[in-house]
Amino acid sequence: MKYVKSCLIITMFLGVGYSVDCDYDIGDANGDGGWNVLDIVSLANCILAENCGDSPTACAMDLNGDTSINVLDIVILANCILAGNCGG
Repeated sequence: MKYVKSCLIITMFLGVGYSVDCDYDIGDANGDGGWNVLDIVSLANCILAENCGDSPTACAMDLNGDTSINVLDIVILANCILAGNCGG
């Protein structure tokens, strides 16, 4: 159990890469055109499943622009949703 937990934490911090082409607004993780808790859930789920790179919205999930999708992007997304200033 300890090993699985460590791998999960490492995966969340290292994140998953993605391609640079993007047709979605930054932070719109589920591609519905808005920003809310469903975007946070989508982002967290793909990080935990390690399949963010497979999503068509992967480029929108990299909120800090470091070319990696990880827990730092979740924090940024949650903060902009709470502040009501996502997307600009």
